Amino acid sequence: MVGGFHLIDRATPPELVRSTGEGPAAAGCGRVITGHCTGNDAKTALKKVLGHRFTALYTGYSTEI
Repeated sequence: MVGGFHLIDRATPPELVRSTGEGPAAAGCGRVITGHCTGNDAKTALKKVLGHRFTALYTGYSTEI
């Protein structure tokens, strides 16, 4: 899954961030790659939920599909 989750606002409930990571994990999604609009706090939380399956993309990032 590749995209931005728009979880930038610090007011975003932690439960929403956690469920955003748990959904793809439960569905068997091998990787979640997200951009800047996910927000740094959410990226940290998603990394905790998804572990090695989580990647934050950046300028020049490339991956093989």
